Amino acid sequence: AQLPIETIGRQMNIVGAPSEAPFPKNIGLMMFNEHPEKFFPVTQIDVVYFPDGPGGDVFEEKEFKSPLPRMIRNHNNQYSHKIKCHHNRLLYGEFTFTSTYNILLIYIYTSFQASIVFL
Repeated sequence: AQLPIETIGRQMNIVGAPSEAPFPKNIGLMMFNEHPEKFFPVTQIDVVYFPDGPGGDVFEEKEFKSPLPRMIRNHNNQYSHKIKCHHNRLLYGEFTFTSTYNILLIYIYTSFQASIVFL
């Protein structure tokens, strides 16, 4: 037997208000709505890269917009791939390094991942 969607939402604590007029909670909209930016205009991750350095006039920008779990996963997949391409000793979930530079790179990337999630 399948449970009604409202019952599932209440069990997950993403639906509130009385049964006569159920309403999604903010966390439900951010986690499961395909377009959370409709409700929260700045629900996105913006990454800006300055190839010429911080004072350069040229920049590349990448926006990630989607439900929060997918947005974080897409962001981390895109940037962990770039690090792996440039440093073939860095493996996902298992770090192998031989120099101070790689240790610093791992620290920066791990901190970056955590900051994306905890913003």
